[in-house]
Amino acid sequence: MPNLMPWFSPKPFSSTPSILKGVGHSAAVSVVLLGVVAFSPALLAAEQADAVAAAPAAETAPARETPTAAALAGEWTVDLRPSLTDATYTQPMVLVVAKDGVVTGSFYHSDILGGRAGHGQGRVCVAFRTTDGAGLYHSAACLVDGKLVGQTWAEHRNFVLPWTAVPTCKNNVK
Repeated sequence: MPNLMPWFSPKPFSSTPSILKGVGHSAAVSVVLLGVVAFSPALLAAEQADAVAAAPAAETAPARETPTAAALAGEWTVDLRPSLTDATYTQPMVLVVAKDGVVTGSFYHSDILGGRAGHGQGRVCVAFRTTDGAGLYHSAACLVDGKLVGQTWAEHRNFVLPWTAVPTCKNNVK
């Protein structure tokens, strides 16, 4: 590993550096400290650049294309179990995604309100509201390896529930 602090030596100087010959001890300390403050950022940057240039090229996985919002469309089976060891508890979700990113459909037998799809950081995601008549449920999910990974927040019921969803039918494979 390259020395990223070339101005720092864990061993004392065995001889007086040429720049300090003929200077008193306190002046030498001042010059050395001044040199550390004044030159260390440039030396550090140069050492880091050399280290990066000398390092072998890292193997990188081939870049995956970010799916489009259309990949969210279709019928989904949502797993609402609080723990994966709990008894199976699923509910249907249908997402209809318009070209402008507006999302409609239903979740837990309730119409989707104010839904939007978006993408960023290599992910495509959806967010929307539903209601049970007593309050709003705010849901959001991102498509990860063919399944939706999401959560629903119900402020009026004081809970946040993480969930996952898989395509309901083979025609809806993501």
